[in-house]
Amino acid sequence: MTHDQEEALSLSDRIVVMSNGRVEQIGTPFEIYNTPATRFVASFVGTLNVLSATVTDPASGRLQIDGQDVRTGRPLADVAANAPITMALRPEIISMNGSSDAAPNSTNHLTGTVEDVMFLGPTVRVRLRFGEQALQFDEANNPHLQPPTSGQQLTVSFPPEACLILHDSAAA
Repeated sequence: MTHDQEEALSLSDRIVVMSNGRVEQIGTPFEIYNTPATRFVASFVGTLNVLSATVTDPASGRLQIDGQDVRTGRPLADVAANAPITMALRPEIISMNGSSDAAPNSTNHLTGTVEDVMFLGPTVRVRLRFGEQALQFDEANNPHLQPPTSGQQLTVSFPPEACLILHDSAAA
């Protein structure tokens, strides 16, 4: 048993994530990190952007986040149109580069204003605000990187499959 997440992810074949004595999820490290079953698991393991959204078309997995359209990788079962929902994105899946080459319907885009840029050595962490919400993402540092500047308008991209729909807790 360990409380060190990196150690648990690197050494384990299977992980049990518990909250208040209750099992939230059992799975491989890859499953726990990439397909968390609940909001608790998603926020407990790794860094996460949690965003409020409104369902616009559950059958096609379409959402709106502060007036911007986003598609998930699958239909949203048991959710009605216009329902509020919580979506999450891992910072490492968001990119400020490469979005122009993708087919228009294969990638999501969110546009906002750069709030903060932090140089962290191997990575550059950017905080982007759009409407009432913000997200942060990391770009790998390299000598050719042109980091954005505070106040700059910026569009980021991410695949529909990266959208994690969060539920409050695991089924009893």
